[in-house]
Amino acid sequence: AIKAGAGIVNDVSGLREDPNMPRIVKEYDVPVVLVARVQSYQHGVKPVKHVVRALEESISIALKHGIDENKIIVDPGIGFNRFSEIPWFKWDSMVLAELEEIRILNKPILVGVSRKSFIGEITGCRDPSERLYGSLAATAIAVFNGAHIIRTHDPLETKDVIKVAEFIRRSKHSL
Repeated sequence: AIKAGAGIVNDVSGLREDPNMPRIVKEYDVPVVLVARVQSYQHGVKPVKHVVRALEESISIALKHGIDENKIIVDPGIGFNRFSEIPWFKWDSMVLAELEEIRILNKPILVGVSRKSFIGEITGCRDPSERLYGSLAATAIAVFNGAHIIRTHDPLETKDVIKVAEFIRRSKHSL
């Protein structure tokens, strides 16, 4: 894909599944999105703490393989982490509510909530194409809580949501 023009690698395993991926990212010197893949749920530990731990492990793998730390982007893995002990839609909602805690990693945070199943579960919209308003609400919350990059199916509608959420976030710290 990189040879065909892709300018970024999005590794949904956080560099844990394909042993060649870190080498490829390093060789082609492209940015990499590390998606948090939490291995197990520990009762009583907030989901965002699990996410931070998983991302720290992925960052460590990247750095061990010589990937430029300035080319690492982290993704909390909304929709990817599911455990029988906690409903996935609650997990994802809790991570978004405390997304700011991921900023401790000092990496850009990419969030993809557009049309995700947790929105359908909360709103009752089973058809992903009916999840625009829920997606926009979750995007605003993600940006307000620290997301730097948003992945969306609806860029035109999402653009103003991001502008407003960023403005309000900056206003929170302006005095």
